[in-house]
This record gives sequence, structure tokens and C-alpha cells, in this order.
Amino acid sequence: MASGVFGDVGLVPMAAGLFVLMSAMGLAMPNTNTQALMRTKHAAGSASALLGTCSFLVGAIASPLVGIAGEHTAVPMTVVQLVCAVAAMASFVGLCRPWQQRKTGKTV
Repeated sequence: MASGVFGDVGLVPMAAGLFVLMSAMGLAMPNTNTQALMRTKHAAGSASALLGTCSFLVGAIASPLVGIAGEHTAVPMTVVQLVCAVAAMASFVGLCRPWQQRKTGKTV
């Protein structure tokens, strides 16, 4: 992601970085959506619609931000990816509170 900050590095390093990022998203996104839908079995249709709407909303907001500086630099793309990654981590820590354990005895 930082290759755009260091000037013109070429197509191969940029493509390699994007390949790693998109591969990780391809593994994580279906699994996280499945886990979210498993928690809302009683309203799976509404939850699926909300997940889809949020994905398209984030894409609609991020797309103009990436193109704001033109096509000669990858810095806006890097900044948008970094901001989204930090927001995802903050959401996970804030909403899931991984340091707290369930006391129910059921395995999820």
C-alpha cells in the first residue's frame, strides 16, 4: 500500500500489493458475512440486506475519495485503504470486545 508514497515504483509491486489485499478480502468477507448472519437467524433477510447496503455505501463514499488526486498518484488509494482498515479494527475492538470471554459454557 505504501508504494504510492515512494514515487513511481511500477506496475508489478502495485499489482502484487493489491493481489495480497484482495485475496485476504476474498477469504475474510464471506466468512464474516456468514458469522454475522448466523447471529440473526430470525431476521436473516434483513441482516443480509443491511450488510449489502453497507458494502455499497462504503464503496460509494470511497470511490470519489480515491480519484480525488487524479490518476498519477496512488496516495489517495493508500490513504483510503488505511483509513478503512483502521476503522474496521476499531469497530471490531469496540463492538466485539475480544478481551471479554463468554460465561455461558456453550461453544459457538
